[in-house]
This record gives sequence, C-alpha cells and structure tokens, in this order.
Amino acid sequence: MTQVAKSAAGYAFVEANDAAYGAGGWRIWFLPTGVGAPIKVDAGTSPGAGGPPTIALDGDRIAWAGFDEPAREPLSFLKVAAIASLSEVRTVITEPIEDGLLWTPVLDRSTLWYAVIHADFAHTGRGDEFHIESVDLDTPDLKSVRFAGTGNDFEPAISPAWVVWKTTKAGIAALSWGALHIRNRESGSETTIPVDRARSASVGDRFVTFQEISRQRLLLYDTATSELLDLTGSLPKGTKTVSLESVAGNLLVCAVSIDDAPPRIATAILP
Repeated sequence: MTQVAKSAAGYAFVEANDAAYGAGGWRIWFLPTGVGAPIKVDAGTSPGAGGPPTIALDGDRIAWAGFDEPAREPLSFLKVAAIASLSEVRTVITEPIEDGLLWTPVLDRSTLWYAVIHADFAHTGRGDEFHIESVDLDTPDLKSVRFAGTGNDFEPAISPAWVVWKTTKAGIAALSWGALHIRNRESGSETTIPVDRARSASVGDRFVTFQEISRQRLLLYDTATSELLDLTGSLPKGTKTVSLESVAGNLLVCAVSIDDAPPRIATAILP
C-alpha cells in the first residue's frame, strides 16, 4: 500500500504491485466498515509516472487522481465515485499528460479540490507551472475554478474554516519542500506559517500539522492564537525521528522512530 485514507465509511487505499500487475501496475481499493474483503474500485499502469494515484475519502465519496499509460497516449485523470455505488465511477477530468498532471484530491462536501502541474517537458528553462483548482461535483458541467493562491501552489488541505497550501520558489519542483500558507475562508485573511521547508499539511478543528524537513520536531500551528507550537518535548523518550504528521478533527497522528526500533504510530488528543 502506498496511501491509506479513513472515514466513518471505511478505508480506501492504493496498492502498487509490479509483481502482480506488471510494471507500474496499481489498484484502488475500498474496505467498508465491518466488511472483511476490500472492493476493487479502479486499476491501471503507470510505469513512467514515477508513482501510483493519490486518494481522498469522506463519508460519501472516494476520489483519486493519477496516471494511466495505455499504448496510444499517457493520460492524467481525476475520478470520483459514491461509496453507495462504487461501480459507477465518474471521470471528472482526463487529459494527455502534456495538458496537465493531476495530484492530491481533497473532498470538501460537494467540492473536489486538486492540484495541477503543467510540466516543462520541452525543457525550455521556464520550469513547471502548478496551481490548485476545485470543481463542484453537484454541477453537471464540472467546470474547474482556479484557486487564487500566491503562485506555485500545491498540496491543498481543506477544512470548513481554512484552506492551507504549499508553495515553492520558482524553479523548484512541486513535490519538494516549501512554504505553507493558510487562509480564513470566511474573512479571506491570509498568513504564512512560520516554518522553513515543510510539506503535506493537514488541518483539523483548530490545529494544522505538516511534515518538517529535519524530521526532528513535531510542530503544530494553532489557528485560534496564530502561534507555532513545538511539541517535540512530548514525544516518547528516545525518539530519533518524527514523520507522517497528520491531524483530523482533534486527533493528531504521527510516526516516531525510537532508538533503533522500526517506526511506530503515536497519537494525541488535541484541545
């Protein structure tokens, strides 16, 4: 498994398995709560893309973005399916990779957010252009709306109150470490979270967390006080690294490596 998403409805996960499915072969699976066997939702191969799809899940839908590489033309896609009818997959976008690379879907009630990379395949020296878009799944035309970020915007994280996203400097790849920004969806006020080189933000009821490049600190941003909090001292004794930080509601989860043992999951309930 390369990615797992959880909601009250169950688990969605991505399986990448060259041995079983051929080079670059992937599958999207959904395991409903209380059911013993997962349901296959989608399948494809993307040996040239360098990675399998990214996924999102809420109580009603599963969404995924990625690449499929049939012989005629490599494609990038964004798809969604209702959990109640997983066999009825809805293709939101499908296009040649030259027209855009689709990443990191986020479900926000009826709105689906995602990131787009326009890669500089011609090596002009301009570098890649990337930004964030959204689409209202309740509209028949599925017209995309570009998020007015700050330029080179990537990795959206959404809550009812906040939009958090990452930017990188010109010429730096979208998947690299960057700066994190947060915008109040009601007031439109915006600030930059004061941390160098972060990525993969997630936002809960009150706090934002993210991966930090040193893997030595556990950091949270408090949206109520606009303060950066360092919780490193609360990690288990002997912790050498911390990674995969994530928050949902008031639950904080991360992976910690203690002494020379393999990483294990640590959790905390936030205020």
